[in-house]
Amino acid sequence: MPLSSSVPPPTPGTRRAAIALEHRTRPPRRRPARPTPQPQPISRRVLPAAAAFSAIALATVMALPGTLLPASSAAASQTPGVAAAVSAQAFVASDLPDSIVIRDNFTAAAAPARIVEVTTETTDAVGPLDATDDDSEAATETGSTATELSSGSVRWPFPVGVRISDDYGPRVAPCSGCSTFHKGLDMTPGAGTPISAVADGVVRETGETDTGFGNYAVIDHVVDGELVSTLYAHMEWGSLTVTEGQPVKAGQRLGAVGSTGQSTGPHLHLEVWEGGTDPIDPYAWLSNNAG
Repeated sequence: MPLSSSVPPPTPGTRRAAIALEHRTRPPRRRPARPTPQPQPISRRVLPAAAAFSAIALATVMALPGTLLPASSAAASQTPGVAAAVSAQAFVASDLPDSIVIRDNFTAAAAPARIVEVTTETTDAVGPLDATDDDSEAATETGSTATELSSGSVRWPFPVGVRISDDYGPRVAPCSGCSTFHKGLDMTPGAGTPISAVADGVVRETGETDTGFGNYAVIDHVVDGELVSTLYAHMEWGSLTVTEGQPVKAGQRLGAVGSTGQSTGPHLHLEVWEGGTDPIDPYAWLSNNAG
């Protein structure tokens, strides 16, 4: 019998043999390849971290409102407009607390804005005068000023523009033991300024001392038939140019502004005595009589 090109497989005799044969002849199954996981975008991880950092920084700034920057850093971080606004606000007087001025072992509430400096004088007798000068000199930026120096029979001791730092009359005592009534007029033209006699007269008395009125002169005048005396106190050492009994003319130099005696600042303490003994307001008298 001729041989065939293909020989059929033998028929299995049992069910188990048939199943085994089926497994051997079945083509192998291919499992689908698992997809490769895609990498997570970097932005999803970085952005939340950056946001968290910003939030922490903002919370830190808000939690520390009182933290101060160095002056250079603060100035560099501001725009010119902002820096100008801050600078302007720094000098608003109404924003400042009430201050206390302490001068020469006494304390007093701060005076009005025109008051720049306070000078005190204690009560000490001055030789034969038996008078005291316990005035408080307070130099002013504006305040009253003497009128123009005239050539009449009565004139001011200084030219126009001289500052008047303390007026005649009642006041709050500037120190312990100081008078509550100021008997003179304090004028502050500056140390060394010449002092002139306010009218013709005769020098009644002079003195040079480191207490009370310091270096001073008293001149008797007759104005409108009435005796009027004037006192010039705290003159500079060595500046007194007149002596007792010497006649003087209105406008004649008597000395120079100083700070002798009980004084802590250069000024002229001027008094006017009606009848030669009773103090009156020098400013009012000069305003009424200076020609």
